[in-house]
Amino acid sequence: MKNIRSHAALVVAAVLLASAAAAASKPVTLALKLPKKPVEPAPTMAPALAAGPLAIALVDARVAEDPAIIGAQRSKGQDVYFWRSVQPVAPAVEGFVTELLNAWSIRVAADAELNLQLALMRYYVTERSDTFGSTYIADVRFMASLTSRDGTVLWTGEASGDSKRPGVDARAAMCNEALSYALRGALAQVLSSVKLETAAPTPVFVPPPISIEPEALFADVTRLLAGGVTPDVLVAYIEQRKLTRPLTVDEILQWKNAGIPDAAIKAATRP
Repeated sequence: MKNIRSHAALVVAAVLLASAAAAASKPVTLALKLPKKPVEPAPTMAPALAAGPLAIALVDARVAEDPAIIGAQRSKGQDVYFWRSVQPVAPAVEGFVTELLNAWSIRVAADAELNLQLALMRYYVTERSDTFGSTYIADVRFMASLTSRDGTVLWTGEASGDSKRPGVDARAAMCNEALSYALRGALAQVLSSVKLETAAPTPVFVPPPISIEPEALFADVTRLLAGGVTPDVLVAYIEQRKLTRPLTVDEILQWKNAGIPDAAIKAATRP
């Protein structure tokens, strides 16, 4: 009888634990939530982009144990609950990007000559508990590249957007609003950063490569590789960075065993 009672207690504890875990997250249906007025003007961009059309491809390169988690409510430095998307994040965000481009009068077409490839590095909102209500703080980051139809990389870069929106506690709509503003900012930064040479080249300032530790570059490259980024884009990303020290033999083998293309490894071992 004692064993039966102990077993029953364990079952009840397990049920309560499962209930608590389920209650530790709130569902959110991702949506683009921006005011219709005033209309946000299109960012300044290269004429070729403004003329369109553009093909769009977005991959999810976020590092997360649960890719459905897109935010959390925090109070006194602790996560109270998580915001969990009810639909796959990357296809939803790609749809929002298309909506924003259309709103800026840029047509999106799968067979376009120019292809805008976006690697989603972060898509997260923190609901900060305040004395009255909450502040929703969103952060969206991309690694971006523009390629021609034949796969030639024309431009690569990074962009980010952020926003803070005050609102009522525990509102999925506020999560979407904050993320939408941050997404619009990141996408505008991408478009305004693209430089395409259509005339005789003029001298431009080329910023020095970003210094990075070998371990950090390996982590970045494996994330992008897992997200489906093409070898040309990987090489371009690596060439924008300078290792603090040369790769060792063991590290080169680690890169090779991780499935990183030889061209990317070659770029990482340049002097």
